[in-house]
Amino acid sequence: MSIDYPLDGVRNLSMPIAAEVRPGLARNAPAASTAQACAEIRIALDRPALDAFPGTSGSGDEIRVPLQGGTEGLPVPLAVPADGRADVSAMRIVAEEARPILLVTLSASRDYSVRVGPDHRNLSITLGPTGCNPAAAPEQSSQKTGGAPSTTQGNPSPDTEDRDRLIAEAEAAIRSKDEPKALRLLEQLLSYIPDEHTPRARELLGLLRERAGRVEEARAIYRDYLRRYPDTEGASRVKQRLAQLGGRQEPTEQADRTLKPAQEVRREVERVEMRGVISQFYYRDRSRSVFLEAQPQTPSTDLDVRNNYDEIYSSIDATASYRNNDFRAEATLSVAHVSEYTPVLLVGATRNEGSYNILDEIYLDFADERLGASLRIGRQIEYGTGIFGRFDGIKGSVRIGAESQVNLIFGHPVWSARSTGIDASRTFYAISADIGSSAKGARGRIYWFDQRQEGGIVDRQAIGGQVRLTGERFSLTALADYDLSFGTLNAASINAAYSFKDQSTLTIAAQYLHYPTLSLTNAILAQPVPTYQTVREALTSDQIRQAARDRTMLTRQLTVTYALPIADNWNAVLDATLSDTGGSPGSFGVPAYPAPGTEWYAGGQLIGKAVLRPRDTVLIGLRLADTDLATITAADATYRFDLSTFSVAPRIRMALRQNKHDTGSSRVIAPSLRMVWHVSKDADIEAEAGGNFVHQRYTTPSLTGRREESAFIAHIGYRLRF
Repeated sequence: MSIDYPLDGVRNLSMPIAAEVRPGLARNAPAASTAQACAEIRIALDRPALDAFPGTSGSGDEIRVPLQGGTEGLPVPLAVPADGRADVSAMRIVAEEARPILLVTLSASRDYSVRVGPDHRNLSITLGPTGCNPAAAPEQSSQKTGGAPSTTQGNPSPDTEDRDRLIAEAEAAIRSKDEPKALRLLEQLLSYIPDEHTPRARELLGLLRERAGRVEEARAIYRDYLRRYPDTEGASRVKQRLAQLGGRQEPTEQADRTLKPAQEVRREVERVEMRGVISQFYYRDRSRSVFLEAQPQTPSTDLDVRNNYDEIYSSIDATASYRNNDFRAEATLSVAHVSEYTPVLLVGATRNEGSYNILDEIYLDFADERLGASLRIGRQIEYGTGIFGRFDGIKGSVRIGAESQVNLIFGHPVWSARSTGIDASRTFYAISADIGSSAKGARGRIYWFDQRQEGGIVDRQAIGGQVRLTGERFSLTALADYDLSFGTLNAASINAAYSFKDQSTLTIAAQYLHYPTLSLTNAILAQPVPTYQTVREALTSDQIRQAARDRTMLTRQLTVTYALPIADNWNAVLDATLSDTGGSPGSFGVPAYPAPGTEWYAGGQLIGKAVLRPRDTVLIGLRLADTDLATITAADATYRFDLSTFSVAPRIRMALRQNKHDTGSSRVIAPSLRMVWHVSKDADIEAEAGGNFVHQRYTTPSLTGRREESAFIAHIGYRLRF
């Protein structure tokens, strides 16, 4: 649904607009007589009302720019200044579903690129081909708009492989708290013609704005996401984040008086949609190893040929959704099946388990934005609120006021995604409250968690909290989970990031973690019959509690990461990790597991773009490790480039390992080649083949000699999007 307002007779505008058109020439034109016409239209509003999107480009006679607010408060139509009529034939507000759009109609079809200024008042529209430079014309005064000349031009649309890389690198940058790098990557991706990667990019952009404390911008991005992509897999996440930020922005009192008639534009809009990905891949790993100069000679030193992997991995990730204005219902399914063809015998036991199913997620999600309430039922994943992984159950949330929310979760924990049924032997409930102000850069959560075995026995009981602080250049997140039943700190973490003016980022992450999560059920680990009933029959209550402590290991870890640009098309990432892991003492028939102790890891990576060819990528990495068992040095190099509809990525990996508990050592060289054929925008065929060549020297009390191993490793499959 859309409502167009005619421009004739508009008076007393609540959002006056000014605009100017700047002529120019196409950059690097062969001659002035053959240069294509180029112009820039600059629009300014008297208050910030333009939505927070980094830009777009395209071709046509209509340009659509999202505005902040909903249809409850549509801005009145904007006037077109006289000096803009040479290129703009009309400018009006269009109300589509629950979102106002500024629609600019050009006098003729043109190539264009759009950029919104950081103050959300100024809009720059460049008309002309890619590379068009309006600044080539004599400079005109910008006092009318209060904005600076735009230098942003439309970008060519890359292939799916390049967009996959941009999304992956942006997500990695967000995880490492490198917000400036993530923002650059997302802006680059969003400057291309929209495709299936665009929703995820816009979701991540909203997350960056939210973390930076720019709440109004985050709200605008999230609302626009739900309008554009209401049925994508990320819509439920975006909806929850919008609810946490206070939902829809209410119009001001002045705007409410002026825009009252526009509240009648709301209509029932229904939409049913289904999206997803189906993939199927065959994996093969066949190795051949032989001992040379082995002393003593035993059957274990004879020629060994085996299939390490021989399987087909089939998966489907699908989301079906129904939307009716503020209400939406969604069904999500993420499942897989692994067909094993050659189980591997290793040390007298079957390593591969044969064919099996994987149930990652399956749930129904209901949400009403107007009520500020949501409900999710089924298998889902949660981190926080005392939950550290997958569970089968119900999660409900209710917004209270603009900045607070109450969450209630009830369910059964899931040991593994291979468990396809509901294990009701343990039941938990958790209640939490989200408090604070994202606008002021501080928001937190406090929670209570209670999990019980059958018969009401306390399995795990904890209180905890989470906090997030954000500023212009820094962010900090922290979590603490204290187990009341065991009387000890179960988990704690802190992650701090700071962005410097040179666009480099320093991230420090510290972690204190019991693994598995401390609970009474851990007493069954490594038992001959791993059931709680069997343990209860053999041990007293105090012994069960001690066995649970003994089977739970504690890790302390500190990681420092520094990311920096070193040239226009090169970036570097340096990281170092110091880790200390305790052991598991032997008790109640279970042998001891020695503590690995203090270990350290360090590495660096160079990332180059457009180094030898347009849109190519170069990755060069070096890793060092000093562990309890060995010292390791590893190097990795990948070059990814395009050939027509193919993406090609040769790769070479090398490693040297020196054992600590004996004088043995090994060398590994692993070359590979990966190719992806982009059959269409919704279909890919992927294949990778490579080798793994190992030279290993043994010098132990029981065996001396050399072992040579060569392996052929490959996979091939398809990926379909719908």
